[in-house]
Amino acid sequence: MRQSVLSYFRSRGAHAVAVETVTPPGFPDVSVAGCYKASTYDALVELKHLDAAPVRATTAVKFPHFTDLQRVFLLQRWRAGGLSWLLARVEDDWFLFDGETAGASRAVGGTMTTSELRAAARRWWRGREVPEELEGAIAYR
Repeated sequence: MRQSVLSYFRSRGAHAVAVETVTPPGFPDVSVAGCYKASTYDALVELKHLDAAPVRATTAVKFPHFTDLQRVFLLQRWRAGGLSWLLARVEDDWFLFDGETAGASRAVGGTMTTSELRAAARRWWRGREVPEELEGAIAYR
């Protein structure tokens, strides 16, 4: 998933890098800066991926390794005025959550069902590839 997201942003001229060096605890997976419709943006994106959705519609979707430190980072960055996002892919569903929504509650990626995730997400798309509209969705609060 990470390489697909990086390739998507790079193909649009954005500077996108995977963050794998020594960073503060909870620091997101991708840092991306670019220009969208004549406005610049600088965003941090945490990535989560599940190959398959739960079989039962009533089963919670749990994002593995979505830690409290990651939640706190997204929340603090968002509340400080920055662009921080959680981009989660569950089978063919892509969910985009702003840092406030992703960070303020353990429900996202913990106790919500797929339909509840769709309702809570800032944006939701269906498909195997990175959504075409992703850059426009993360470029603004």
